[in-house]
Amino acid sequence: MSSSLTAEAYGTRLVFDGRTLTVQATSFLARVALGATSRTVQASETTALDLSTPGATKIGTFTVGTITEKMLVRYSGKQASGVTTIYNALSEAATRELIRAARTFDGLSASEAEREGFNLGKGEKLYGIVEGAHLVEIKHARGYRPQAGSGTRFRITKGISVGAGGGCSLLPRPGAPTTIDEGRAAITNARITFRGPRQSREWVFAKLTGVDHATDSSWTALRVARRQATSGLGYPSAAAEQVRFQMRLAVAEFHDAREDLVGYLRSDLKAEGAVAGRPRAAGEATSVAGLMPW
Repeated sequence: MSSSLTAEAYGTRLVFDGRTLTVQATSFLARVALGATSRTVQASETTALDLSTPGATKIGTFTVGTITEKMLVRYSGKQASGVTTIYNALSEAATRELIRAARTFDGLSASEAEREGFNLGKGEKLYGIVEGAHLVEIKHARGYRPQAGSGTRFRITKGISVGAGGGCSLLPRPGAPTTIDEGRAAITNARITFRGPRQSREWVFAKLTGVDHATDSSWTALRVARRQATSGLGYPSAAAEQVRFQMRLAVAEFHDAREDLVGYLRSDLKAEGAVAGRPRAAGEATSVAGLMPW
């Protein structure tokens, strides 16, 4: 991007230079709300974006989320064009950062993982650490449905599945989870592990038959072959998109399907471009999975 984009909103000015969004307070109330005269967010740190349109009786909102914070900007109908332009540009930049990570991120080595308190097997690499993780059990995971196609297939992300041998893929339709322990989790290119004071659990990718991200909460059901009960991993809501991206990337690497994941992200980028120039209606929120922090 050759020059910065600028837009006015209620009490704030937005400036995006292609990598960094700066929100500058232009009023006393905005300074109080921001807690500073200005705040910045990197495109590579963005985990969620939401743009709701202003109406005759309501103002519009532009929300930018990262793993540690959320910023909300309010704007009027007259300010919608400029705010929408920045929203589209930030969404595109964040998705391009995801594509770069999906292509190039190669995990942490065994020695680096050991410093983080995790011992890896031969050829295993650490893709993410989940602090404040929850081991959950889904006691009412009923209504499993077979997925079309031959062989066991894993849903890496929306619209993508990866073949992994014979059998039928069963995607959980879980009920409410029950937390049975809290601790730390690690995501590698071979498995997901959980460690807590009371229990430890491991989900080996070679035995996974289903991965289901909850749509209304921050947890993922992980179904394993020959394991009757369905268990999974919960995580802080602010880290949800980052954790899920790490899972998708790790599973894609295990099944040699990085290019499938890149292809999905590219198609998502094209879809974003198709709506450029108009604000999204309320409820059309866009989630952009955050990059690993290293």
